[in-house]
Amino acid sequence: DTLADDLGSLLDHLDLRDVTLIGHSLGATEAVRYLTRHGSGRVARLALVAGMAPGIVRGEDNPEGLPAEAIAAANETFRKDRAEFFATGGDAYFALGLPGNDVSAAYVQKVIQDCHGATARAATALVANLETLEMAPEVRKIDIPTLVIHGDQDASAPIDLTGRRAAALIPGSTFKLYENGGHGLYVTHADRLNADLREFSGR
Repeated sequence: DTLADDLGSLLDHLDLRDVTLIGHSLGATEAVRYLTRHGSGRVARLALVAGMAPGIVRGEDNPEGLPAEAIAAANETFRKDRAEFFATGGDAYFALGLPGNDVSAAYVQKVIQDCHGATARAATALVANLETLEMAPEVRKIDIPTLVIHGDQDASAPIDLTGRRAAALIPGSTFKLYENGGHGLYVTHADRLNADLREFSGR
């Protein structure tokens, strides 16, 4: 709610309209929450890129999801040693080793350094959200053109629990599958992603 309201304050302050709102990873949940809290008066289009919405936890709306206790256990491992998590997660994040996913070791290290820019409190609070996050009721209410882009090798946001489910729940949405794509599509598939987003936004 806080992040969504911050976004709302920014859009109001700048008096922006006809906005194409693009959310990546957990940013997708922020974008969805903004729309359900503030409406679509300023936002004309929504794009969810490797989004975590509607959520990965098992529940009534997501019977194939991951058990909350399994997510909590993973989060505890993360809490105890974030450095190890970041250091060993680069390959899976970018789905390295698969065709087309060419990312230098230097760039992977740069992303890891960026992750360490988050405080311990912020980082652990962020992953804790995944234990209860279930936005299916909100996602169903989206009433603007929506583009869902997801990689089929996304280890962070498993496609069947997030991208495909979001596309199925959002009325009239467009779904684009990126073969061999991981979570870091903005790097491995940058040219294609930018082209798709520009076409969708009419820019």
